[in-house]
Amino acid sequence: MSTEEITRMRPAARRERQAAQVLPQFQSLLGQVLNAAGQDEVITIGVTSVRPGAGVSTVVANLAACAAGSVFGKVLLVDANTSRSSLRRTFSLDRGPGLAELLLGSASLEECIQQVAVDNLFVMGIGNVRRSNAPVIAPRDFKRFLDLASQQCRFIVLDLPAAAGASSCFSLVQELSGIVLVISADKDRSPRVRRCAKQLRDAGGHVIGAVLNKQHERLPEWLDESLA
Repeated sequence: MSTEEITRMRPAARRERQAAQVLPQFQSLLGQVLNAAGQDEVITIGVTSVRPGAGVSTVVANLAACAAGSVFGKVLLVDANTSRSSLRRTFSLDRGPGLAELLLGSASLEECIQQVAVDNLFVMGIGNVRRSNAPVIAPRDFKRFLDLASQQCRFIVLDLPAAAGASSCFSLVQELSGIVLVISADKDRSPRVRRCAKQLRDAGGHVIGAVLNKQHERLPEWLDESLA
């Protein structure tokens, strides 16, 4: 699936007008996610990439908006990318507490969630932290957060750090229903994608599919093999 034609979510005045453009491209991805999640009562999907800047935030915003228009009720989108957070800008969130404060115990779940212009969609930003001192998300705290959030939401989408190097992404994926890998068609090559997918699986993640971003040609043959 390509995101070349998918428009980035805009502040309130433009979101509703763009919803019709978002749905067709992401209905297929949502269906793939649901099939992979099986009978999970609460679906938790992490979206990551082979390298930073591949377009993960655009994918999570559109996937969450698509899910919010389905039968799940309240959908929660979480910015868990401590190194490259951008959902605050995407949704014009207030500068309130977010995931960092929730994990530190200085704010409640309700205080960290903001409702946006899309019906049934709620967003949790990373919080009021600087990139230089952003907290490392411990697996135990992450699991506690998911348990808490799942009491209110049946569908949770997380913007994860890129799965590169010693990324904290690898310590979180085993707690999720599935992982979607965003691939930059003009930068990511087959060996790197295969290695990334294997690392995610070795860490206990369930890689359920990929979004090929910045695609200008037909789908490369190596992509299916990389995710098999």
